[in-house]
Amino acid sequence: MLWFIGLGVSGPESIPKEVGKVIQEADLVYLESFTSPIYKEHEENIRNLVNGDFKIAKRWLVEDGQEIINAAKNSTVVLLSYGDPYIATTHIELRIRAKLENIETKTVHSTSVVTAMIGEVGLQYYKVGRIMTIMRERKSITTPYRIISKNLIDGLHSVILLEYNQDKKFISKYSELTPMKRMMKRTELNGLMDYLCSENSSYVTGSVLVCDGGYTSW
Repeated sequence: MLWFIGLGVSGPESIPKEVGKVIQEADLVYLESFTSPIYKEHEENIRNLVNGDFKIAKRWLVEDGQEIINAAKNSTVVLLSYGDPYIATTHIELRIRAKLENIETKTVHSTSVVTAMIGEVGLQYYKVGRIMTIMRERKSITTPYRIISKNLIDGLHSVILLEYNQDKKFISKYSELTPMKRMMKRTELNGLMDYLCSENSSYVTGSVLVCDGGYTSW
């Protein structure tokens, strides 16, 4: 048995009682750090909830998936992830592989930041265009520009995701490639969001606002 369980945008605090029981009774629980960084407090809370084995699942483990598949053949395995599990295509592929191996799968969906942030900034989800991810490889940087351009022509909002890499060296390497020599702080988008949601932007009908510390300007 393989469970795919989403933790939503609030982490363990949003786990319903019936889902908590599934986690408690599982033989093995993976908390994946592939799609989002893990808060230490959340990790401890989940560790305390688990009665079976507990393991952090890094990117390579989830993408390869074989360890998870093998474990689920003879035991109950839970794969926990922030947001909704199927926002990540890797999880969908893992579920398909489990089905092909005749492994029963069950899913607990939850709120994703992809949908939650649209309402938070006062936009409407039915006007969201194709979602894109900016990858760390420079050769893939042209794709987001093409998608943003198409969304602007169609009068649609653009949702841009950034590739997450839990490798500590990634932060230093990214900073070296950025003119500002650092990662963005969470609060540095607040002013932009306030502007877009205020009357000051009432005459704005479409624009591309690049917030990458100058990364794409080099």
